[in-house]
Amino acid sequence: MPELIEFYHPKFTEQVKGSASGTTGAGSEAASDYILEEQDANADRGRNIFHPPPVEFKFDRAFKTRKVADKKRAAVSGRKDDEAEGGAFLHASVEESTVAGVLQGTEWDTVSDTTDDTHLYLDKFSAFIQMLELLKNNHDCIIYSVDVRKLPNLPRCKKHLLKAEGNPRCIAVVAIESSGQLFHILEVDTSDEAKALSTQLLRLNSPEQWSIQLIEDIEKKLLRKSLRWPVDVFKRECGKGGFQGISHPQTVIPNKGVLDAGALGQWAMRFHHWMTYYNSGAR
Repeated sequence: MPELIEFYHPKFTEQVKGSASGTTGAGSEAASDYILEEQDANADRGRNIFHPPPVEFKFDRAFKTRKVADKKRAAVSGRKDDEAEGGAFLHASVEESTVAGVLQGTEWDTVSDTTDDTHLYLDKFSAFIQMLELLKNNHDCIIYSVDVRKLPNLPRCKKHLLKAEGNPRCIAVVAIESSGQLFHILEVDTSDEAKALSTQLLRLNSPEQWSIQLIEDIEKKLLRKSLRWPVDVFKRECGKGGFQGISHPQTVIPNKGVLDAGALGQWAMRFHHWMTYYNSGAR
């Protein structure tokens, strides 16, 4: 397989910010349980997607994909499908759609790609990684690990994918030491401008609390809150004053992965100032 595969179709569109406001209906995705009926589906209602336990597969060599669109359409603000809360029963059909059908048609989404391809998305964090290098070189911090993870695929949620290209949305998880204290930094790829999300700096009550289970809990709640940090988890694990959101540098450059040296330096300094403030006991 080539390193980059582009998918093109005349009907592909790219969403751009529009001035209109409104609401998109949650539709059948709001249902948490489904009842299948032996009736034809209605051809005019579109088809829903079921999310049963997936069948997993893996490629020998990872590759990047993206959609290529030559059309743009304005996005409408408001409550999105993947922000809807469940609770209702949905009567649905897995039969063919016909004009005389009544129920909404449904397809099965049972395929999950488990190829380890996170290294392909490191370029999304290029500015962030440069900032970490400044913390190491200019502020005597020790970088223990930088782990880039794909956010999980949750039922009735699409925030784990970047809107424009459909590629996985990743989170960078960093373990860093400053003046003998261990901190963790969380950075989420929001290059599609789906949400303004600050970088999160954490100082846990005990280093032993940090685990894969805790990271997965943070990731799931981050998605369920529609790309909002799970402050309740941070309060529980870090205590009062043990976590802080660090805003990104402002830039007019379209590529957010490119920042000038001054902006990167100021960004690193904000992290170092907070870690120094915490270590001083002034919290």
